Amino acid sequence: MRKFYEQIVFILLLVLYVRGLKFPSVTPRFLIQRQKNHVKEISFVSGFMQFQKWAFSSVIAGGMLLTQSPSETNALLTYPLRSELKNNIMLMKSGESTAEEKNVVETNPIKKLSKRNSLTEEGIQQVFNAANQLIQEGFYPSYIWAGNTERSYETGRLLAQEFALGQNRIVPEYSFLDARALGKYEGKPLKESLDEVHKQDELVGLSSKPERGEDETPSESITQVLARDNQLISTIESMYSGENVLVISPDSDVLSILVAALHSDDPDNDIPRHAQFHFDNGEFRPLKPYVKPFRQVSLEEEDAETRKMRAFRMKGIGEISNTIDDTWFDLWNESNNYQ
Repeated sequence: MRKFYEQIVFILLLVLYVRGLKFPSVTPRFLIQRQKNHVKEISFVSGFMQFQKWAFSSVIAGGMLLTQSPSETNALLTYPLRSELKNNIMLMKSGESTAEEKNVVETNPIKKLSKRNSLTEEGIQQVFNAANQLIQEGFYPSYIWAGNTERSYETGRLLAQEFALGQNRIVPEYSFLDARALGKYEGKPLKESLDEVHKQDELVGLSSKPERGEDETPSESITQVLARDNQLISTIESMYSGENVLVISPDSDVLSILVAALHSDDPDNDIPRHAQFHFDNGEFRPLKPYVKPFRQVSLEEEDAETRKMRAFRMKGIGEISNTIDDTWFDLWNESNNYQ
């Protein structure tokens, strides 16, 4: 497959080169570009040459991407993880917001920059307390990833000042770190609403999703939040290595779902019960995922698995499911004649 993409890139480059050679050297000037108080005339040839340079660089970039082997590309996480993370990631919930102080659900994306989403005096104090605790634990962030919700970014900005980090070390995240959208619960009492949502999560499982709000406030399932978490950590892992990264979320669910997914070798059971990993305002915890390395399969196991797959192809899953182990070899012998 890689050779196939390389051939495509070569043919495209060859076509561009040949077209450049055959193009007439004298052509009428027809393209006029106005720049403020003067007129600049550009010939069709020069315009084509600019296009050719753009196309050449685009094809080269595209060719490098297409010809990359799977091992060279950045893949999304699989649960449980098969190897340790490359960075030290600390998860933190932002300080208390005005909406939280008033015990009101506020998850509609259009309200992310509202003053109701800014930090209260108590929230600011929670951020300073967290900074002191981080210093005591010896965690000095080299990058701060903060959601662009008002309370998250304000939390990140205050922490950056405490750790003398420049503005270039604060990475605003515009979607992965949004609060979980709670739909019909928008504007309702926060604590009671979260209790209902979390009970539903545990009963329904990964597809648990509140109903959409009458004011068109969106809602998100556990799976949708987990997809954002996955993209977030995968992006951080692809950008850095050996860094201390502080991730700040405006709500607890975004963090608790991620922790539950990486907590053990049974994420399907842990994720619906993510509320047990709840984060309070200003609370932080290191992301310490459970790692289940790939197990080396013996030749005997590999041979047995091959026999099973051949048997599945010949007899079908339904019949094989009711088959005792001793008959695998009989089915294997029969499947040798299967095309």
